[in-house]
Amino acid sequence: MAGIGKGTTLLIVLFIAIVLPFTLFSTPLGSVTETPFSIYNEDWNGLSEFRAIVEKKFPTDSDGDGSADSVKTIVSSINAVNRLKENESGILVIMGPAVHYDISEAAALVLFLMRGGTIIIADDFGTGNDLLRGLNTMIRAAGSLIGVGGIGENFTLSVEREGKMRDIAFAGIGFNQSVLIETSDYSLSPTRPILHQNKYAQLLSGALGRRVDNIIADFSTILSMQVRATDTNETWWMPFPGLLGWLETSTHYSWLETSVKAAEQGHYLWDPGEEWAGGLSLSIDVTLNAGNYGNYTFEDVEYATGFCVATGMQFGPQSKLFLCADPSIFINKYLNTKNPEYSITDPRVLNTQNHVLAEGLIEWAAKGYGDRPVFFFDEGHLENSPRSPIMYTGESMRFIALMTMFPFAAPFFPIFVLMIARRFMPKRSPASARLLTKIERYYGRSFFAVKMRWYTEYEQYGQALHLLYRRLSRIVHEKTKIAETEPEPMARAITSFIPAIDPEELTKRLEQIQTAFKGRGMNEEQFLKYFYFLKSITDKLIGEEAK
Repeated sequence: MAGIGKGTTLLIVLFIAIVLPFTLFSTPLGSVTETPFSIYNEDWNGLSEFRAIVEKKFPTDSDGDGSADSVKTIVSSINAVNRLKENESGILVIMGPAVHYDISEAAALVLFLMRGGTIIIADDFGTGNDLLRGLNTMIRAAGSLIGVGGIGENFTLSVEREGKMRDIAFAGIGFNQSVLIETSDYSLSPTRPILHQNKYAQLLSGALGRRVDNIIADFSTILSMQVRATDTNETWWMPFPGLLGWLETSTHYSWLETSVKAAEQGHYLWDPGEEWAGGLSLSIDVTLNAGNYGNYTFEDVEYATGFCVATGMQFGPQSKLFLCADPSIFINKYLNTKNPEYSITDPRVLNTQNHVLAEGLIEWAAKGYGDRPVFFFDEGHLENSPRSPIMYTGESMRFIALMTMFPFAAPFFPIFVLMIARRFMPKRSPASARLLTKIERYYGRSFFAVKMRWYTEYEQYGQALHLLYRRLSRIVHEKTKIAETEPEPMARAITSFIPAIDPEELTKRLEQIQTAFKGRGMNEEQFLKYFYFLKSITDKLIGEEAK
């Protein structure tokens, strides 16, 4: 049986890639989503409760399909948010990303914010920092760190470094990716800390319009900030002060465990030389402008602050940025703690206010977008399993989005696809009537030539070489009446007609050819080398016969 050519293989793979997502969508295997942090996952680790809050607050369904207009999903590149109409914007929600973002997507987020978009990023040990590298540039350029009006002009912050106090300026923010350990205020395990709203948070954010407290996190990290020494321009990373955030840990009983594996196994011990501990001591002189909430001034005071897990920033009437160092805060298990399916019995967890925080966050994010805001959930960068249709749809859509994101290159993409398709499409030939009572004829070509052409066209080089070897053995048999096809007797028979050829060398070459066509994986270059050798021997034998 003939092998399958490269073109046919490519078409089969392409067909499977196109049909598989639709097949999975229509079967129970792919219709039930188990992807962590997916808004379609109704299990304990999904975000279906968060989606339900959005749909309940903004229930408009203009097209009558049963789903609210306020919820949209992105399964490809987040560059898609910048393809909205000029006067359109919305809220981009990224929670628990596991697939890396490229530099174009980081730039797309900056452009989205500049166009009036709002971004919510909740991540711990995933790929959120890929996006923050680009966003940090905008934050530094905007000169605003937190709050409705930002930070006042007379802002100084001092920290102790290498035994002396250093005046610093804000230079960036990111997810620390060490495990937050809280030994004073937690539920069941120190890796499940109870977080509290900073007592100045409402003044700083002017956002939630409500007081929230007792927020449970689960295997969280913290926010870190990059700072720059005002005297030397030296930069380094340090924990983001809870004073400037929305949610913080207790002051003195928490630290950052740098070994994630040890924390997963329940082994955590503070290393004073390597790991940050709670109770950061800051010298601060700052006037915070909280918009309608007035100003709040700290005048050269020492402030012991805990670690910050969540904070918000505002860059304009609409543009806002919310960062949270634990997406688990918003999972179904903690937004609906009284659901009997989750078997939660700890009173501390049952009385947490994660649901209140989620509602306040959604209301804050939607401010400035009228009564019909749109929340875009990034599903394409989640940890989708191989049985998830989004995994295959997302990869193909991400490729198309990448190829068409540049206006000057996009018109050439269909032409490029057509050229590639023509290269691998099977050759078309007109149909011809055949009579079963007649032998099929190949005018101008022998049957041997037809078979050789078929083998080489479909890259069956081993079969083609075997055909040449058999042809040589037939010619030797016709001249010597020897029916042997093994290399040594064939070599003796050939050299009896062509004495100039070394029989030992010829035997060696014929053995190599026999090994080659019996094996697999012969390429075109190897085939041509053996082809020309066999052709030269055959031509010499035919020439001797003609004499």
